[in-house]
Amino acid sequence: RFEATSQAVRALVPEGGVVVSGITDKFFWPERDVVLGLVRPADYRAVERLLARSVPVFWFHPTWVPSDLARMNQRLLSYGLELVPGVHGYQGFSVYVFLQAP
Repeated sequence: RFEATSQAVRALVPEGGVVVSGITDKFFWPERDVVLGLVRPADYRAVERLLARSVPVFWFHPTWVPSDLARMNQRLLSYGLELVPGVHGYQGFSVYVFLQAP
């Protein structure tokens, strides 16, 4: 069921890019590097370090409503991160793009 979705997401994530994902990690690896979830502060700091090295990082996540995305971005600020909507419409999931917070 996710084969078409995984191909579409891999097409969005450039080679050398990283996909943050939960249980869907097997749909992207080994073609793309994967961070399995963001649970601990160290996970968020790992994303921050990747961005500092100019590695593009994306999050494949169930689609957030705008208020939930805003709450997540408030949480991410403490790690110097921002999450922006990318592409929506993957069977209830979306691809979000991590940026270094301004």
